[in-house]
Amino acid sequence: MKRLVKRWLSRCFRRETARNSRAISRLWDLVYPPHCPLCGSDGGPGLCPVCRDEIGDGAGRRCGRCGQPAGPRLHSNVLSECVHCRGRQWAFQGVERLGLYEGVLREACIGGKSDGAEPLAAALGEWFWECRGEALEHLDVDLVVPVPQHWTKRIAVAHNQAETLAGVLGRCLRVPVGRHILRKARRTPDQSSLSATRRRANLGDSFCVWRRRRIDGVHVLLVDDVLTTGTTAHQAARTLRQGGADRVSVAVVAVVSVTADRSPVCPVAD
Repeated sequence: MKRLVKRWLSRCFRRETARNSRAISRLWDLVYPPHCPLCGSDGGPGLCPVCRDEIGDGAGRRCGRCGQPAGPRLHSNVLSECVHCRGRQWAFQGVERLGLYEGVLREACIGGKSDGAEPLAAALGEWFWECRGEALEHLDVDLVVPVPQHWTKRIAVAHNQAETLAGVLGRCLRVPVGRHILRKARRTPDQSSLSATRRRANLGDSFCVWRRRRIDGVHVLLVDDVLTTGTTAHQAARTLRQGGADRVSVAVVAVVSVTADRSPVCPVAD
């Protein structure tokens, strides 16, 4: 009898605690209204309607293999491959992305890399899911893995945007997030400082897989913020497949278009 009374009191306490927590949250929102983590305007949480409209919803013709925009003369909105990726041997199956690395989305990706930018990165992930969630669900993945940073970089910048994005997508997909399965074993120069040819050589054997038994035969969704040449995604996907993964698909917030990648300054990691 005492045990039943104890359980009942415990449930009542938990319900009351949850009610108090919700009440405090509502009161806090009244005193400090939520704001857009990108432009700072009121009306949050998440990105405001203006920022969402400027970023776009990811619609439009594109290549499903590399994420590059495709021409208008197509019967389908998604190509299996395009002139930019034809003949390329990649370890990942395809790329799902929100938009191109330009305009407001470019500003958001750069801002999401800084310390304290977790709300902005999370808001980008939520908007990504709202726009492309159906396509991501169609992939039928078993595990979400973020592209990792080397531990020395984590000391300088505590926030890994790819990890925050992976957490949001994993929660929405209702699949586990393997934050420590893929690791950056070797510190390498930033991809943005290298030419396309040197980028491909820079990341060779720089990733390793831990806890191999967790990825044997699974379909992994590899998550990063920006994809430029595809080198980082390829090397990370190759390592995952060598570690036992059956398939690897890639999800990124933005893809740098081929013409933009030829510019002398491209402040992205790849």
